[in-house]
Amino acid sequence: MRHSLHSEYYRYELQSPDAWIRGLGIFLSVLGVLAIIGAFFTTMITVILLGIFLTGAGFLQLAYSFSLGFDSVLGRSSATVYLIVGIILLIAPVGSAIGLTFVFTLFFLVAGFIRLGYAVSARRMGIPSAWYFSGAALNLGLAVLVLVGLPETGTWVIGLLLGIELLFAGLNMIFLTSRLHFHSTV
Repeated sequence: MRHSLHSEYYRYELQSPDAWIRGLGIFLSVLGVLAIIGAFFTTMITVILLGIFLTGAGFLQLAYSFSLGFDSVLGRSSATVYLIVGIILLIAPVGSAIGLTFVFTLFFLVAGFIRLGYAVSARRMGIPSAWYFSGAALNLGLAVLVLVGLPETGTWVIGLLLGIELLFAGLNMIFLTSRLHFHSTV
């Protein structure tokens, strides 16, 4: 069998960690774009998977608390909370998505006001504060946009944010490997 320099190069490329990282980056980017396009579907899948995990964790924790052989009120109470929340997520995924979106929106509001406080403090101390103000504006702006659109935004915001995260994670991997490849050839 004849080996050429060309086939040796491609075999090296397939064994190279850069090729795997680039491939994973492409996969995550495509997954992110699909999640963004199907934001409602992505949100529902996310809520249902969370419900499955919480319900499973509840059953495991309940079984463990009974296996201890003594009255484990805290263990059973914790398992009951996991089970109730998991079952609610599974029975009513749309309502659960809206509720989770509301909780995330409260987080963005609180984080926005905290960053605004950092920005004001930084400015008073003479520290450049543009990034703090930008972060505060982004958090508060997102929170207001989502709050104004509730309950409709609650059915797709989680999927959109997850899709954006996957897309940028994938693009970071692709750009990292192309940058490493560029530096190794120069």
